[in-house]
Amino acid sequence: MVDDEETKCSRFGKEGDDVGKALMVINEKKREIVLLSIDNKLLKGIQGGIADCALFDDKQFRFVEFKTNAEGNAQKNFDKATSQLKNTIQVFRDRLQAVDVMFDDAVVLSCHIVLSHNFPRSMATTQNYQYEFATDTGGIMLSFDSETYWEKPER
Repeated sequence: MVDDEETKCSRFGKEGDDVGKALMVINEKKREIVLLSIDNKLLKGIQGGIADCALFDDKQFRFVEFKTNAEGNAQKNFDKATSQLKNTIQVFRDRLQAVDVMFDDAVVLSCHIVLSHNFPRSMATTQNYQYEFATDTGGIMLSFDSETYWEKPER
């Protein structure tokens, strides 16, 4: 999955895409996965920013924020990405609760921040962000991995 710079929305990858800027989803059981392009498609102009997209099926829902073109201050980029993901979770929770759907109870929620392979980061930094994110969101997992297995819901 990639964030298309030309169309300004997320899409499934294709041959020729830069895999260094992609989230590789390994789907061994060939489950049907839906890609929901959120930023600039489903929702526009959300104050505080919003995640780029989500992947989901009947069991899990994964929000994804791409920071593959991020440069400069790593902390600033991490802060912005986690803020956008938290804001997205709250938007979805609020809108679904308005129609009596408890989002967190319906599916396993998790989040991904996709960084370029050459973006500087340390294990300690990412672990601190993961801990803070889980604390702030009621236990939702945050991943910085560039690949994920779909069959293992990330809780």
